[in-house]
Amino acid sequence: MGCSPQNGRGRDSHPSSCGIAGLALSRLRPNSHVVLSDLPLASSISAKNATPHPETSFCALDWDLPIPLEIAARRFDLILVADCMYNVDAAPALASVVSALLRRSPRALLTVAHKHRHESEERFRRLLEAAGMVRADRALVALGGEDAEFGASEVELYTMRLGAEATNQAAGILC
Repeated sequence: MGCSPQNGRGRDSHPSSCGIAGLALSRLRPNSHVVLSDLPLASSISAKNATPHPETSFCALDWDLPIPLEIAARRFDLILVADCMYNVDAAPALASVVSALLRRSPRALLTVAHKHRHESEERFRRLLEAAGMVRADRALVALGGEDAEFGASEVELYTMRLGAEATNQAAGILC
């Protein structure tokens, strides 16, 4: 879900989606190591997707459980949340994981990409704002047609960072 120095050679990236977004990121950031994540239920297929790409690895991540050390021990400069809001009841758990990672890496940039399915998806963004995140940028990307299931014709992308007050608090905790 983020990026950090890796043996002085490059950066580590961790998208919270184990699909195309994470693999594409590994191609866009050739000096990065991308850590794909998904629920333990998807471990075998996710690990298989990562195997042919030496710049990627997989770590099971259940938002309701403690963050695995493989992820929690890293400092990141990028956290990518790609199409994770299909279950809006999971928003508090995902916001908690993202907040914890951003506090560990206070200079990281959070990028969220999702198809707008429900009005309640805004809950995730509001939870992040309540945790001290501020929106840095926003864009809408038109799709080739309307999604038959959800009626979505665009993907929303937005970036957030820890606000100055939260960054100062996080920096004090990390020292």
